[in-house]
Amino acid sequence: MRLVPSIARMLLVDAGRRAVKLPELRLLAFGGEALPCELAAHILRATDSSAETLNTYGKTEAAGFLLFNWFEPHAQAERGPGFTVPLTRPVPGTVARLEADACSDGGDASSVGELVVDSTAVAMEIESADGHVVLRKTGPGEVATLRTGDIVRRDIHGLTFIGRADRQVKINGVRVNLEQLELRISAKIGSACCAIYDDHQVMLAIETHEQAVTVASIARTLHGIVPAALLPRRVVNVATLPHNRSGKIDIVACERLFATRGK
Repeated sequence: MRLVPSIARMLLVDAGRRAVKLPELRLLAFGGEALPCELAAHILRATDSSAETLNTYGKTEAAGFLLFNWFEPHAQAERGPGFTVPLTRPVPGTVARLEADACSDGGDASSVGELVVDSTAVAMEIESADGHVVLRKTGPGEVATLRTGDIVRRDIHGLTFIGRADRQVKINGVRVNLEQLELRISAKIGSACCAIYDDHQVMLAIETHEQAVTVASIARTLHGIVPAALLPRRVVNVATLPHNRSGKIDIVACERLFATRGK
C-alpha cells in the first residue's frame, strides 16, 4: 500500500473508528509529502500490521521516485513530534546534491539548500522546442537535471525536507522558511497552523477547537523558542484550515482569511 501522509492520517482516524485490521499488509510506502516520524508507527499499531516501511521522494516531473529510505517506524517515532522521516539513498543512476545558501535557519549553511537531482535513469518531463511538455528518458551519456524547489537539510540521518524555496522570506535580513516555522509552532501548540508573511509581519492562521489563541498568548507560548522577529503579529482562529484537493494546506486561501478580516 502506497500512501500520501495526509491520506494516511485519514486512514488512521478510520482505523480507530472502525477497528480496521490489515495483518496481511507486507509493504507500507509513503510519498508525496514530508512524513511525520510517528505516523507510520501509529498506522501499523492501529491496523495490527507488521509491514516493512518505505519513505520515497519523487516529483511530478519524474516518472517514479528519486530517493528512498527503508526505515524502522518505532525507532523513528522515538525522535518525537516535529521531526520527519529522512531520505537516505538515491535510486541507481541518480545523484542528489544541495545548492547551498538557499535558506538559513541558524544552522550550518553548508548543510541546507535546494535539492537538485541529476539522473541518467529516471524519465523526466522535458519541455520540447515547440513548447510542449513530454516525458522522456535520458539518452546514452545524457544527464537530466531537476531543480526540485524543495529545501532540505543534510545531516547524519540523511536528507530531511524542511520547506519549499518559494516560501522563503527575508525578515530583518535573515532568510526564513515559513514551512519550518510552521513545524516549530505546530509542535509547540499542538495545532495545525499556516504562517503568512505580509506587510513586514508574520501572521498566523491556527486551527483551534477550544479556546481561541491570541497574539499575546502565542507570544508567551513561543517565548525563547522562536526569535522575537518571527513572532506572529496577527492571529486568525479557524475551526479547520482550508486545504486543496491534494490535502495540503491551501496557502492562498489562508492569505484570504486575513484579507477578509481586515488589517
